[in-house]
Amino acid sequence: MLAEAIGTSGNPTTYLIALKYLDALAEIARGQATKIFLPVEATGVLGALAGIKEMFTGEGWGAAKDHGPSS
Repeated sequence: MLAEAIGTSGNPTTYLIALKYLDALAEIARGQATKIFLPVEATGVLGALAGIKEMFTGEGWGAAKDHGPSS
């Protein structure tokens, strides 16, 4: 179902992981803690967020292909 929504050029796994990250961040934001420790894997979260941006802007895997020098 997710693959159909984003088409054949997307990577549904990346989008699913990104959505799970956002759900987790929403839960963290609801907490009463005053400090948040991000794991070393925090760069993966940023990459996942970039993937979501690509999904909504139409950029990404299929949109920015290098077609070589123009003739």
